[in-house]
Amino acid sequence: MKKILYFIMVFFALSFTFVACSDDDDSGTTSRNSSHSTTPEIAAAGTYSGTYTRVEVGETDTTSASGTVIVAATDSAYCADITFTCSDMSLDATSVANITYANDGFMFSNNVSSNGLGTAFSGKIDESKTLTTEFTITQRSGRVSHQYSYVFTGTLISE
Repeated sequence: MKKILYFIMVFFALSFTFVACSDDDDSGTTSRNSSHSTTPEIAAAGTYSGTYTRVEVGETDTTSASGTVIVAATDSAYCADITFTCSDMSLDATSVANITYANDGFMFSNNVSSNGLGTAFSGKIDESKTLTTEFTITQRSGRVSHQYSYVFTGTLISE
């Protein structure tokens, strides 16, 4: 009886040895979707020009001004430098963000408030190359601190 159990155990052990996963290599791509032949930080890189809308938290007045968001590839895969610029709103900050493919576009975010922007932020770039991002910043004006909610929407003007 022990010999039969021993042979059954050996049989099962050997049968698992010859089992393999399917051949689903990405053929040299860095994404799970084989239609993407490059990493997202390279594919999304560019200057996006559009409008920043700023609302002071707890207030109803809005301010809008032209500005840019620049997405630049870094040396690390799935990381990009995001630069927020709007001279009319005294906004000029760069922060690193995680970036990934999402549907037919990209999603990016940095959830650490000690980044270059000084707050957590997130955004998306859709299939028509429109970038949308939002964040809330506390800015000082003299001795008074104001908390502003920013929304940016812009389109790709250069890669």
